[in-house]
Amino acid sequence: MQYQRHPIFLGEGNNVVFKLVCINLVVYLVLNFIRVVYYLYGFSYADFYQQIMPWVVLPASWHGLLTHPWTLLTFMFVHLSFWHILSNMLWFWVFGRLLQDFAGYQKIAPVYLYGGLAGAALFVISYHVFPIFHPIVQDATAFGASASVMAIALAVTWLIPRYRFFPMIAGGIPLWVVTVIFILVDLASIPHGNAGGHIAHLGGAIFGALFMWQLQQGRDWSVGMQRLFVWVNGWFDPERPRAGSRSAAKGKKFYRSEVPPFKKVSRISEKKIDEILDKINEHGFHSLTREEREILKRASQEDIQ
Repeated sequence: MQYQRHPIFLGEGNNVVFKLVCINLVVYLVLNFIRVVYYLYGFSYADFYQQIMPWVVLPASWHGLLTHPWTLLTFMFVHLSFWHILSNMLWFWVFGRLLQDFAGYQKIAPVYLYGGLAGAALFVISYHVFPIFHPIVQDATAFGASASVMAIALAVTWLIPRYRFFPMIAGGIPLWVVTVIFILVDLASIPHGNAGGHIAHLGGAIFGALFMWQLQQGRDWSVGMQRLFVWVNGWFDPERPRAGSRSAAKGKKFYRSEVPPFKKVSRISEKKIDEILDKINEHGFHSLTREEREILKRASQEDIQ
């Protein structure tokens, strides 16, 4: 059996990209179902937008933020138009899969959420700083995953700018070129005059680049959110050991092992390859040791026995 890199399957447990796409799709379907109900009962689209959307979209006004603070989180999952969600999720799938492969699945949700928050902050601040926005600040809102997707795109482009798509065709297309095209398409698809949206996307892009730059300097901004996710997941895990229980005591190690996780052998086992691939999925390719990279290199050149 020839060694092949594991693709990210839809049902894979650590596929955070797929989970975030599902959340966006569920929110899209729920909102449009409510919109259909409004239509069937004779309400107009204006009624729907005035009564339902303020609970999930990001307001530019300080009063709106104080009364609906949760919209700082919900707005980045909200889409009403089919083409809006389709374009955002397609770009997110492309850039998110790459970031998940090369930086690890644990980086996806933090970059998505923090990037969206950065876009929200820049959006709200701009409407209170620039005089041109003052007349419409009370009615202005923002929604959609564009700022979060922009953060993902800039993060992975900063990490692997020379990665190439379709290498069999004239040497391939560099990732940085695809990112530039994505930015241009994103800006062109925004309705004319939506300057606040442009600014929000810029906030996400700046955060994505800063996040990856700091990660390369040894400062991981995602650690706090990762710990929060682990803590929350632990409370919903039915097999979580309770304090003082026998299972908790059994899980503790009372020794210190000095045995290295891998030993060089002349033949490469499939189990060892799977362990290395799992490590890449969790922590990224850069976390591999020199020995593990050598094993992958040899495995790609010979059959696994």
